[in-house]
Amino acid sequence: NIEPHEGQEMGYVLSGRVYLCRMDDPKGTPVNKGETFYISGDRAHYLKNKSNRDAEILWISTPPVF
Repeated sequence: NIEPHEGQEMGYVLSGRVYLCRMDDPKGTPVNKGETFYISGDRAHYLKNKSNRDAEILWISTPPVF
């Protein structure tokens, strides 16, 4: 989990499929290769890979949290 923080995050799925999950939505929203996602940092969230295949993500966070 990425704990709540100030800022914003966006990502681009380079390969594979992931699910963008929040504590209030643990099933998540699917994000496929070639798609982007955006989330405000004010709620806990994480990405989940439900397949056996690797996924690559370009993830941008402001301000940097790691």
